[in-house]
Amino acid sequence: MSGSDLSNSAGPTGRKFELADAIAREGANFLKGDDSIPRPLRAMAQVNQFISDNLSDPAGALNPTLQNWVRHDIRISQHLDQPLTALALILRELTETPHQLYEFSRQVNFAWGQLYSERPRFQQPGQPPHPEAEYAHDEVNSRLVSLLGVLCDRTAADVDTAEHLSSSDVLPELP
Repeated sequence: MSGSDLSNSAGPTGRKFELADAIAREGANFLKGDDSIPRPLRAMAQVNQFISDNLSDPAGALNPTLQNWVRHDIRISQHLDQPLTALALILRELTETPHQLYEFSRQVNFAWGQLYSERPRFQQPGQPPHPEAEYAHDEVNSRLVSLLGVLCDRTAADVDTAEHLSSSDVLPELP
């Protein structure tokens, strides 16, 4: 059924079905709770803040490249209530899948070249990095693994806190 067929069909109330009706119905899912900021934007903001706060990146190209990579990953929208879980999945895939790591490293080096108006120094898979390369595969992988470790530690701390809050030490026992 095409879009024009949809707008010509009558709904249960007898009025024509409009594309705006469908958008309104779907859009309501993004604005749950009291916050007027859509859930996907809140999720991305949380992920971006975590990356900014915890990723060591003196040259300045890794952080924005990772934020861009994550923004285009479908897993964020699949974990709107726990976006850091999606970030952990993305980081795990980047660090455990060589061709993903190589492509991500290439994008980081490209971003570095744009930031410093220099020719990027790309490393080929299985080859040693350029002596002046800021973002060799091993260096990028090491920083991503470190970020994943911080994320896992934080997640474990959040789980421990939740378990502690629900323990009998905190809540009085009922007679």
